Amino acid sequence: MDIGETIVGLDMQRHLWVVLSAPDAEGNVAVANLTTHGKPSCGDFCVVVTPAEHPFLRRDSCVYYRGASLNPVAPLDEYKTRGALNQSVPMPAEVVKRIQDGALASKFTQGVVKDAIRASM
Repeated sequence: MDIGETIVGLDMQRHLWVVLSAPDAEGNVAVANLTTHGKPSCGDFCVVVTPAEHPFLRRDSCVYYRGASLNPVAPLDEYKTRGALNQSVPMPAEVVKRIQDGALASKFTQGVVKDAIRASM
C-alpha cells in the first residue's frame, strides 16, 4: 500500500480511510479515516478535507485521529482482492501532508501511528 492510497470498507460506516505511512518492518501501515466535519469527533486538532479535494467526499470532513491505527498490509491487500475493501482515488499529496502534520500535532494520535508517519516523511 502506498501513502495517499484510500480505501472504503475498513469499518461498518463505510468511511474513507487514508494510508499515512509506508509499510514498516513488520508490514504495517498507519491509516486514519475521515468523518463528517462539525461532530465532536473533530477533537483537538481539526484537519478539514473538502469535496473539492477528494471525489469520494459529499461534505466537508475531518480526520478522526482518535481512531488512527496501524494495520497489517497483507490482510488489507487480500480484502481488496476479494472485494471486501474498495479503493477510491488517491488523496492528493498536499492533502496527505496536511493530514500527516495534523496527526503529529494531535494529542489523540497513538504514539505508534506518529512513529510510522515520522519514519515515512
